[in-house]
Amino acid sequence: MDSQSNVRFPLTSRKYRCSSQRLLRARQFIGYSVEEVAINLEIEKYKLLDLETANREVEKDTLVKFANFYDRPLDWLTENYRGKDSSNNL
Repeated sequence: MDSQSNVRFPLTSRKYRCSSQRLLRARQFIGYSVEEVAINLEIEKYKLLDLETANREVEKDTLVKFANFYDRPLDWLTENYRGKDSSNNL
């Protein structure tokens, strides 16, 4: 799969503000633990926990990994998302 297949807005910056609430909901929706996601995405567990507890900047490559892993568009994972955001409908 193309690493930017879920891109719906141009990736012009190096860092993006990630929505902690959406990251947490996406992980809980698929039923994975923090450790399972960290292993699958090859990121440090503490980094994932940090991202899930506060809206923080994240590197473009990490954001693309999250979008592909959770099968969500990149803009849904950022604070730029303005579409429907229902917790029942990830």
